[in-house]
Amino acid sequence: MISHDNGVIYIDIPFSGGSSFKEFYIDKHKDSMKTIEGENRQAVDKATGKYIKQFFDYDIFTIVKNPYHRAVDMWSVAQSKYKKTNIKKQTIGEYYENLLNKWDCADGDAIVRQVDYLKSNNDCYFGVSDVSFETEYLFYFEDLIDSKLDSINLFFSENYMPRLSFYVEFSPNESWREHYDKHSIEIINYIFDEDFEYCGYGKI
Repeated sequence: MISHDNGVIYIDIPFSGGSSFKEFYIDKHKDSMKTIEGENRQAVDKATGKYIKQFFDYDIFTIVKNPYHRAVDMWSVAQSKYKKTNIKKQTIGEYYENLLNKWDCADGDAIVRQVDYLKSNNDCYFGVSDVSFETEYLFYFEDLIDSKLDSINLFFSENYMPRLSFYVEFSPNESWREHYDKHSIEIINYIFDEDFEYCGYGKI
Protein backbone atom coordinates (compact mmCIF):
# COMPACT_ATOMS: atom_id res chain seq x y z
CA MET A 1 0.00 0.00 0.00
CA ILE A 2 1.13 3.52 -0.74
CA SER A 3 -0.50 6.78 0.35
CA HIS A 4 0.72 9.92 -1.37
CA ASP A 5 -1.62 11.98 0.79
CA ASN A 6 0.14 10.79 3.93
CA GLY A 7 3.61 10.00 2.61
CA VAL A 8 3.74 6.36 3.73
CA ILE A 9 4.41 2.97 2.18
CA TYR A 10 3.21 -0.29 3.73
CA ILE A 11 5.23 -3.42 2.94
CA ASP A 12 3.09 -6.54 2.81
CA ILE A 13 5.18 -9.46 4.08
CA PRO A 14 3.69 -12.87 3.18
CA PHE A 15 2.25 -14.84 6.10
CA SER A 16 2.69 -11.97 8.55
CA GLY A 17 -0.87 -10.74 8.96
CA GLY A 18 -1.17 -8.53 5.90
CA SER A 19 -4.45 -10.00 4.61
CA SER A 20 -6.34 -8.93 7.73
CA PHE A 21 -4.69 -5.51 7.68
CA LYS A 22 -5.76 -5.03 4.08
CA GLU A 23 -9.34 -6.00 4.84
CA PHE A 24 -9.76 -4.04 8.05
CA TYR A 25 -7.77 -0.95 7.16
CA ILE A 26 -6.55 -0.44 3.59
CA ASP A 27 -9.81 -1.47 1.91
CA LYS A 28 -11.75 0.88 4.19
CA HIS A 29 -9.68 3.89 3.13
CA LYS A 30 -9.29 3.39 -0.61
CA ASP A 31 -9.76 7.11 -1.23
CA SER A 32 -6.30 7.87 0.17
CA MET A 33 -4.54 4.49 0.11
CA LYS A 34 -3.57 2.65 -3.04
CA THR A 35 -3.02 -1.10 -3.01
CA ILE A 36 0.22 -2.06 -4.73
CA GLU A 37 -0.83 -4.58 -7.35
CA GLY A 38 0.77 -6.99 -9.81
CA GLU A 39 0.01 -10.12 -11.78
CA ASN A 40 1.81 -12.23 -9.17
CA ARG A 41 3.70 -11.92 -5.89
CA GLN A 42 7.00 -11.18 -7.63
CA ALA A 43 5.44 -8.32 -9.57
CA VAL A 44 3.97 -6.82 -6.39
CA ASP A 45 7.33 -7.00 -4.61
CA LYS A 46 9.11 -5.36 -7.55
CA ALA A 47 6.47 -2.63 -7.77
CA THR A 48 6.91 -1.99 -4.05
CA GLY A 49 10.66 -1.61 -4.60
CA LYS A 50 10.06 0.91 -7.36
CA TYR A 51 7.83 2.98 -5.09
CA ILE A 52 10.38 2.88 -2.29
CA LYS A 53 13.09 4.02 -4.69
CA GLN A 54 10.99 6.82 -6.17
CA PHE A 55 9.48 8.08 -2.91
CA PHE A 56 12.54 7.60 -0.74
CA ASP A 57 11.40 10.15 1.84
CA TYR A 58 8.14 8.32 2.66
CA ASP A 59 7.81 6.55 6.01
CA ILE A 60 7.85 2.77 5.55
CA PHE A 61 5.96 0.48 7.90
CA THR A 62 4.96 -3.16 8.09
CA ILE A 63 3.53 -5.93 10.26
CA VAL A 64 5.83 -8.73 11.45
CA LYS A 65 5.05 -12.08 13.06
CA ASN A 66 6.86 -14.43 15.44
CA PRO A 67 9.12 -16.51 13.14
CA TYR A 68 8.07 -19.77 14.81
CA HIS A 69 4.38 -19.04 14.25
CA ARG A 70 4.97 -17.79 10.72
CA ALA A 71 7.04 -20.87 9.81
CA VAL A 72 4.16 -23.12 10.86
CA ASP A 73 1.72 -21.10 8.74
CA MET A 74 3.90 -21.50 5.64
CA TRP A 75 4.48 -25.18 6.37
CA SER A 76 0.71 -25.78 6.76
CA VAL A 77 -0.02 -24.31 3.33
CA ALA A 78 2.73 -26.41 1.75
CA GLN A 79 1.48 -29.64 3.36
CA SER A 80 -2.02 -29.11 1.98
CA LYS A 81 -0.46 -28.64 -1.46
CA TYR A 82 1.54 -31.85 -1.11
CA LYS A 83 -1.67 -33.88 -1.05
CA LYS A 84 -1.80 -33.39 -4.83
CA THR A 85 1.79 -34.60 -5.33
CA ASN A 86 3.86 -37.68 -4.59
CA ILE A 87 5.66 -35.89 -1.77
CA LYS A 88 4.97 -37.48 1.59
CA LYS A 89 3.80 -35.50 4.59
CA GLN A 90 6.67 -33.82 6.41
CA THR A 91 7.21 -32.48 9.89
CA ILE A 92 8.03 -28.80 10.08
CA GLY A 93 11.69 -29.65 10.67
CA GLU A 94 11.80 -32.02 7.67
CA TYR A 95 10.03 -29.47 5.47
CA TYR A 96 12.48 -26.66 6.12
CA GLU A 97 15.50 -28.96 6.00
CA ASN A 98 14.34 -30.10 2.55
CA LEU A 99 13.89 -26.49 1.44
CA LEU A 100 17.31 -25.55 2.76
CA ASN A 101 19.00 -28.38 0.87
CA LYS A 102 16.64 -28.36 -2.16
CA TRP A 103 15.75 -31.99 -1.64
CA ASP A 104 12.12 -33.14 -1.56
CA CYS A 105 10.20 -29.99 -2.54
CA ALA A 106 7.27 -29.01 -4.74
CA ASP A 107 7.39 -26.39 -7.47
CA GLY A 108 7.19 -22.91 -6.02
CA ASP A 109 8.35 -23.90 -2.55
CA ALA A 110 10.85 -21.44 -1.16
CA ILE A 111 12.21 -20.04 2.08
CA VAL A 112 10.60 -16.63 2.55
CA ARG A 113 12.24 -14.56 5.27
CA GLN A 114 10.73 -11.41 6.70
CA VAL A 115 14.08 -9.64 6.69
CA ASP A 116 14.24 -9.86 2.90
CA TYR A 117 11.20 -7.57 2.81
CA LEU A 118 12.38 -5.27 5.57
CA LYS A 119 15.51 -3.91 3.94
CA SER A 120 17.41 -3.72 0.69
CA ASN A 121 20.30 -6.08 0.01
CA ASN A 122 23.40 -4.54 -1.57
CA ASP A 123 21.29 -1.61 -2.83
CA CYS A 124 18.81 -3.99 -4.49
CA TYR A 125 15.24 -4.91 -3.59
CA PHE A 126 13.44 -7.68 -5.47
CA GLY A 127 15.12 -6.82 -8.75
CA VAL A 128 15.03 -3.05 -8.31
CA SER A 129 18.54 -1.60 -8.25
CA ASP A 130 19.90 1.56 -6.63
CA VAL A 131 17.51 1.39 -3.69
CA SER A 132 18.81 1.47 -0.12
CA PHE A 133 16.57 1.41 2.95
CA GLU A 134 15.70 -0.30 6.20
CA THR A 135 12.16 -0.47 7.57
CA GLU A 136 12.04 1.46 10.82
CA TYR A 137 8.40 1.13 11.79
CA LEU A 138 7.56 -2.47 12.71
CA PHE A 139 4.24 -3.41 14.27
CA TYR A 140 3.65 -6.79 15.79
CA PHE A 141 0.97 -9.22 14.70
CA GLU A 142 0.76 -10.49 18.27
CA ASP A 143 -0.12 -7.01 19.53
CA LEU A 144 -2.73 -6.43 16.84
CA ILE A 145 -4.45 -9.76 17.43
CA ASP A 146 -4.63 -8.89 21.15
CA SER A 147 -6.19 -5.50 20.30
CA LYS A 148 -3.08 -3.63 21.45
CA LEU A 149 -3.37 -0.91 18.83
CA ASP A 150 -1.79 2.08 20.59
CA SER A 151 1.59 1.86 18.84
CA ILE A 152 0.27 1.55 15.31
CA ASN A 153 -2.37 4.21 15.91
CA LEU A 154 0.27 6.60 17.22
CA PHE A 155 2.14 6.11 13.95
CA PHE A 156 -1.06 6.73 12.00
CA SER A 157 -1.82 9.83 14.05
CA GLU A 158 1.65 11.27 13.43
CA ASN A 159 1.09 10.78 9.71
CA TYR A 160 -2.48 12.16 9.76
CA MET A 161 -3.98 8.80 8.90
CA PRO A 162 -7.24 7.22 10.14
CA ARG A 163 -7.05 5.03 13.23
CA LEU A 164 -7.17 1.24 13.10
CA SER A 165 -10.33 0.36 15.01
CA PHE A 166 -9.93 -3.40 15.22
CA TYR A 167 -7.92 -6.29 13.80
CA VAL A 168 -9.09 -9.89 13.52
CA GLU A 169 -7.46 -13.05 12.20
CA PHE A 170 -10.28 -15.27 10.96
CA SER A 171 -8.39 -18.58 11.09
CA PRO A 172 -5.75 -18.14 13.78
CA ASN A 173 -3.36 -21.05 14.21
CA GLU A 174 -3.40 -21.11 17.99
CA SER A 175 -1.76 -24.54 18.22
CA TRP A 176 1.41 -23.65 16.30
CA ARG A 177 3.64 -24.39 19.32
CA GLU A 178 2.58 -28.04 19.29
CA HIS A 179 4.41 -28.66 16.00
CA TYR A 180 7.86 -28.04 17.43
CA ASP A 181 10.46 -30.47 18.65
CA LYS A 182 14.20 -30.00 19.17
CA HIS A 183 15.05 -30.62 15.51
CA SER A 184 12.40 -28.22 14.23
CA ILE A 185 13.50 -25.48 16.62
CA GLU A 186 17.14 -25.81 15.53
CA ILE A 187 16.22 -25.59 11.83
CA ILE A 188 13.94 -22.55 12.29
CA ASN A 189 16.50 -20.79 14.49
CA TYR A 190 19.12 -21.26 11.77
CA ILE A 191 17.02 -20.34 8.73
CA PHE A 192 15.26 -17.35 10.27
CA ASP A 193 18.12 -16.11 12.44
CA GLU A 194 18.03 -12.63 10.90
CA ASP A 195 14.26 -12.43 11.30
CA PHE A 196 14.58 -12.99 15.03
CA GLU A 197 17.27 -10.33 15.32
CA TYR A 198 15.76 -7.66 13.07
CA CYS A 199 12.21 -8.05 14.37
CA GLY A 200 13.20 -8.38 18.01
CA TYR A 201 11.80 -11.82 18.75
CA GLY A 202 13.50 -14.15 21.21
CA LYS A 203 14.50 -17.71 20.38
CA ILE A 204 13.41 -20.81 22.23
